[in-house]
Amino acid sequence: SGSRGGGNSWNAENFRKWCRMKMGDGETVYWYISGDLYEYPTGRLLAKVEGVDLARGMTESPDTIVHQLSRKFFIFRDPDTGAVLTEFDGS
Repeated sequence: SGSRGGGNSWNAENFRKWCRMKMGDGETVYWYISGDLYEYPTGRLLAKVEGVDLARGMTESPDTIVHQLSRKFFIFRDPDTGAVLTEFDGS
């Protein structure tokens, strides 16, 4: 396994740390998401996006297998007006 980003290797300890950050340590973790949605390959801005991600980790094997249980909720907004989109391109 090679090194990336400052020479840190991906190993069991880093895996555990990443899982705790992303999915918590038995408790639910809440993430807020915001950004832009672009069409590929034109690059046209389709919508502004906001959302939440609720995640909880279920450990099967601490060094190799952790399952993420999660729920995500997103709102898509018109890029010009900010209004919540209920349809796109007429449907």
